[in-house]
Amino acid sequence: VSTQSTGFLQRTMLRPSNKASPRAFAALLALLSCCVHSLTAPVQFRRVVAYNSSESPIAEFAAREARRYCYHTTNSLPELLDLTSGDPEWHSADEWVVLTMSSSELSQRLSRMVQAPGLLERTRLALMTDSSGSQHAVQSHALTTGKKLVHITGSGFQGVLYAVYTMAERLGVRFELHGDVLPDRTLPLPMRAKAGSSLEVNLSLIHI
Repeated sequence: VSTQSTGFLQRTMLRPSNKASPRAFAALLALLSCCVHSLTAPVQFRRVVAYNSSESPIAEFAAREARRYCYHTTNSLPELLDLTSGDPEWHSADEWVVLTMSSSELSQRLSRMVQAPGLLERTRLALMTDSSGSQHAVQSHALTTGKKLVHITGSGFQGVLYAVYTMAERLGVRFELHGDVLPDRTLPLPMRAKAGSSLEVNLSLIHI
């Protein structure tokens, strides 16, 4: 910047003025308001329920069931994401609830991902077998990055659906003949996470 330009800017900015521009003053106030809001606004917690619709005709239904019970027990509505087009950016959400068949490529990639050196902090596993003999599982992985992955698997998508309902039971939901009995939100249930906090699945069979 030339010396003449610098001198002009200094004279312009420092020149006293009896009439301040209302538009300039309003723009300055708006800018300050945006800055204050960005500094004081709470960090948005993002939870995503992901599934692959190409794996089964009931994949989306199972994902919507998982989303529904997550909402009823945490008061936070997760996003739904179809992974047909490929893996998402895993760092883009604070918590992932992923539904897959245990034999799928995505399930194998997730298993390899959490086994990466230095990534896994803690794993909790609940493994169940239904009346037909097929297995389904709910795995809760705490990662050193601060993210969390709840991996719901089954030998078929019917098993995945069973695992979703198992997760709901661990979150405090009871299934009765007249309908679902949801946890009383006025009681401090340790198995139910608060809104915006991490989804804590209280597994009856825990292996760390």
